[in-house]
Amino acid sequence: MPTWADALDVPPAHTFELNAQRGGPYGIAWTLNGVAYVEPATFDPADHTRHGSMPFARERFQRVRFVNASYRLHPMHVHGMFFKVLARNGTSGDEPYWRDTALVHPQETVDVGLVPLDPGRWMLHCHILGHADSGMMTTVEVAP
Repeated sequence: MPTWADALDVPPAHTFELNAQRGGPYGIAWTLNGVAYVEPATFDPADHTRHGSMPFARERFQRVRFVNASYRLHPMHVHGMFFKVLARNGTSGDEPYWRDTALVHPQETVDVGLVPLDPGRWMLHCHILGHADSGMMTTVEVAP
């Protein structure tokens, strides 16, 4: 595992582009990587794979990138793990605290570093609930 000072030398394991498109039940669909997460008419809690659950390696350092292609603020929240903000628009920062949510400003790129410890399927979503409800969410899978 790299030291946190070297974390920006590690390529991003995952990139999430935050954006919007016309359509959906609210007239706008907020998307991650061009896809809006939509629950089916009959909800099966075991089936969260429509959006493509992303694999996160357990107990391994990963750099995750959020690219906000929209002109709205998105507080991105990850369940089940904590992270440190590594950089904003490529400029590194040394934050002394852990987070579970990072504000990603319009047209901003935020890199975070994390080490998932707990296995399971976890939600990753915009914490503006109207954005999450209209599609800006997905699941990540941490293998046992």
